[in-house]
Amino acid sequence: MKKLMFIVLVVLTLFGCQPNGSTVLDTPSNIRREGSRLLFDEVEHATHYVIEINGETTTVTNYYYDFVETGELSVRVKAQAEGYQDSLYSQVYVFVLSNELKDVSYNYSVFSTFDLTIYQFNEDVTIDSLSRSTGVIAESNYTYVNRKLTLNSAFLKVLSKGEHVITVTVADLGSFDVTITVNDVGFPYIVTDPSILFIGEDVTVIYALYEEDLYDSDIISITGDGLTEDDYEINENRLTISSTFISSYFQENTTKNALLIKFTLSHPITNVNGFLFIKRPTES
Repeated sequence: MKKLMFIVLVVLTLFGCQPNGSTVLDTPSNIRREGSRLLFDEVEHATHYVIEINGETTTVTNYYYDFVETGELSVRVKAQAEGYQDSLYSQVYVFVLSNELKDVSYNYSVFSTFDLTIYQFNEDVTIDSLSRSTGVIAESNYTYVNRKLTLNSAFLKVLSKGEHVITVTVADLGSFDVTITVNDVGFPYIVTDPSILFIGEDVTVIYALYEEDLYDSDIISITGDGLTEDDYEINENRLTISSTFISSYFQENTTKNALLIKFTLSHPITNVNGFLFIKRPTES
């Protein structure tokens, strides 16, 4: 009888305090970065999240985390709540976070009507000025909200066909150049510079896809050496290629200096083909 009571006591000790029938929370998903902010989707029932950064953990109650760390970061997230078992950790998300300002380039058609976000900053900054060869650009021609600097379409539409260089001056950080090439393309086109240096994070590019009375356009095909549908995501006019795939490609193809990705955009007259050139990271 004493032995039986001991076994019952052990069973109660092992299982009596398991939360809510051992229900396991879902793993956080859609992990992404905007500037120095890490974002992820809310997990049902979760009250807080454990974020592991380069092996060190921190706990937050929001669905985001603002980095103070810089350099190469390896991040994963799990959900927690009282009465539930912790979720599994998400897949590791690796990227490089730097405070350095970098020159950027974009394409823009005279037929386009959208505002163009030209820079996502890693921290809150003060924009001193935007200027070009003709002088200072009026503040009414751009906005700075949530660390994003955006040129208004009304300003972009008055730019002549050709290349325009805009210098952005940021308080305490210096300046960088934004090159905008204005064209008269009436077909869907890539807005982002198609030549991209891989720095260890997911690569996202933006397309101008038309939705007019005469036709709709979409990203209908993405192909590359070894690329599968699991390696990229299409969200409306944005294509994101996984950093995991890109890293593996360069590790397996040591003699290749660039990963070539072909894309096809639909159009009722003729589809538009183009290429992304994702360049091997430079050796430090």
